[in-house]
Amino acid sequence: WRPCPPAWRPCRLRALRARSTDIVVSSAVLAEGLLTGHPGRDHHVGRFLATAEIAAVDEPLGLAAGRLRTRALADGVTPAPSGVDALVVAEADRRGATGDVVIVTSDVGDLSALARFGRHADRITILPV
Repeated sequence: WRPCPPAWRPCRLRALRARSTDIVVSSAVLAEGLLTGHPGRDHHVGRFLATAEIAAVDEPLGLAAGRLRTRALADGVTPAPSGVDALVVAEADRRGATGDVVIVTSDVGDLSALARFGRHADRITILPV
């Protein structure tokens, strides 16, 4: 995996599709404002989301994310990782029970800080976008 230059969004989408058998996006990520109202940018985001499984946030996942965030804070992680980041890592940790998981993100630091507290931390790899 080699990240494409930031201006090459279509390249990054193709690279991700080529390497992944399944792409999962936590529904919590949608609250981050992925769609901007700009037809050009939104086109690629829409195409990406159309290929992804949108994973719902249920009570067990929310509680797992809270535990990860609490452990990170107790370990001195500052600033506090966001709840959305904790939900992403909790979903990856849940899926890590049955196989290896790769999180692709622009926020490697916060996700790494959370992932080390997961039950399946050894099965989670975090790559920069």
